[in-house]
Order: sequence, then structure tokens, then C-alpha cells
Amino acid sequence: ADGSWAAEVPVSAHRSAGAYAVHAYATVAGVQAFAGEASFEVSAPRAEVSVTQTAAQRAAGRFTVEARVDPASCPSGVASVQLPAWSDEGGQDDIVWHGAELGADGVWRAESSALAHRGSLGAYAAHAYVTCGNGVFAFAGAGAGEVSAGEASLSVSLSADERAASVVASGGAFALASSVSFPTWSEAGGQDDIV
Repeated sequence: ADGSWAAEVPVSAHRSAGAYAVHAYATVAGVQAFAGEASFEVSAPRAEVSVTQTAAQRAAGRFTVEARVDPASCPSGVASVQLPAWSDEGGQDDIVWHGAELGADGVWRAESSALAHRGSLGAYAAHAYVTCGNGVFAFAGAGAGEVSAGEASLSVSLSADERAASVVASGGAFALASSVSFPTWSEAGGQDDIV
């Protein structure tokens, strides 16, 4: 009624953060012509990213990638977080994209194993890619950490009746192994009775 024209522009149709340009074209007497321009800015998500291990995870060669998304950087809310991680060994040849879950503390997390990354230990890098509620999908931050498998441990205990010995291997290479063998022999006669 007041002669103004309006349109809703869904950011989800573009999925990008940053500056947007809007041009207006008016059709007057059958001729379309440029009539004006404007702009707006869409927030880019930001996150603090880290790679961490608890003592129990270290013993099993597992680790957690975490992302703390700054809520002010994603005013429409966070729809999902992807956490790609890889070891420094060999570059990104062992990259795995982990889908994160939101914890009660507001931190997005994904647990993984060094086995998923070709058994690599040592320095790891991780990124966070956030999808906001408005459809914006963007890199939000990077982090790093150390992944280890703890110290290798091998223990043997002989049963009270000496009928059998129990052998337990854990940590280190054992935590990453797909199988473990325990060749055993008596010292009498060397390895002539190895099993």
C-alpha cells in the first residue's frame, strides 16, 4: 500500500558466511533496469578445537576430538558439527571425518581410535566444520593434540595348581593390534617345545 517492495532471502539458499550483496532491478513500462544495491553480513561460526585423551583412552589407543562452538558466532543455533582429524605422520593420508555429538556441557565431541587412522600415534591435527541453523556450513577452527597408546605391558600369572598360566598384554602396540600371539616354551631343551 505504501509503494514498497519486499522479499525474504533465505541464507540457507546460499550456505555461506560473510558479506552478501543485494541488487534491485525495477521493471517500469516493460523495461527492467538496475535501481539500487545493499549488503548484509552473515556471521561465520567459530570454535575452539582440541584433541584429548583420558588415561583409559590412552591405554586403549583411543582419543576424543572436541569443539567448543562460540554461540554468538552462530546466532541461528548449531545444527551439526563435523570434526575431521588426522595424524601428522604422512599428512592427511589418514584423515577421518567424525560426526560430533553435543554433550550436556555444550561441547561437541567425537571419540576415535588410532586404528581408524592407520594406527598412527603422536601429533594429531583436527578441524571443526559447523553447520548453523541458517544453513551456513563453514570451517570454524583448528586444534591439535598428542595421541599415544600408553606403555606396553605384558604380565603372566601361574594358577595356584600350576595347571595353566594366564597371559595379559595391554597398552602400546597391543592396544592397536588386530591380533596378538603368545609363543611359549620351557627353558629345558631350548625352543624344542614352542607352542
